Amino acid sequence: MRRAARAGIDPERFWRLTFFELAQYLRGVAEADRDDLRVTAWHAATTINVHLRSEHRVSPQRLLGEEIDVRDCSSLAEFKLRARGLQKTENE
Repeated sequence: MRRAARAGIDPERFWRLTFFELAQYLRGVAEADRDDLRVTAWHAATTINVHLRSEHRVSPQRLLGEEIDVRDCSSLAEFKLRARGLQKTENE
């Protein structure tokens, strides 16, 4: 009920929704939030990169923690583990 309230669903409408409709609505709200966050990260990366040398530039994906920096991994196995973990969170 709290998530529905945060998503802007009033109590009367909440009780008329089926579980499937509620899940779809909340999934859509979560996707919209992620899209807004990606736009914000893009703006932040653009602003930050103006002040950095080309070898230190950041990407929106890196700001969001979606990009794996090879330099942070001590081995190929660690890189693969991090990549698998990232794919699991994207598919959820």
